[in-house]
Amino acid sequence: MHEWALYYAILLSIAAVVSSVTAVLLWRRRHVPAAFPLFLYALASLIWSLTYAIYWLAPTGSARIFWLDATYVGVVIAPGAFFVFTLMYTHRARWINRTTVALLTIEPLLTLLLLWTDPLHGVFFDGKRTPESSTIFDGGPWFWTHLIYSY
Repeated sequence: MHEWALYYAILLSIAAVVSSVTAVLLWRRRHVPAAFPLFLYALASLIWSLTYAIYWLAPTGSARIFWLDATYVGVVIAPGAFFVFTLMYTHRARWINRTTVALLTIEPLLTLLLLWTDPLHGVFFDGKRTPESSTIFDGGPWFWTHLIYSY
């Protein structure tokens, strides 16, 4: 393991601790409007940073791929949670209903399904990632679909 990988893991672990403290504080205030979606966002940030820290410490290529894939659990939760928080914070909570929430969960669930089954079809990474690389600047069609959805 390189020294810089340890530094990344330490910084990401600090981010995970900050996210966990934030999530605990938000959970205690979950009855306040917009606190619950912000809690989900903090939880997503916790999962994202913690799994990515573990990725940097993983000793083997297969472990690195597993932990890189695990980061996507946080990655797919964050955009929808932040969007719902934004709607509530800007007094547009009337737009949030069961249909809206159901629609917001389709893309993240489909992304996780396609990500974890990517070796079978190549729709997410399109064979463009390696265990040695943590940077993914290019991927398959669903990678770009998820990127556009997230932004």
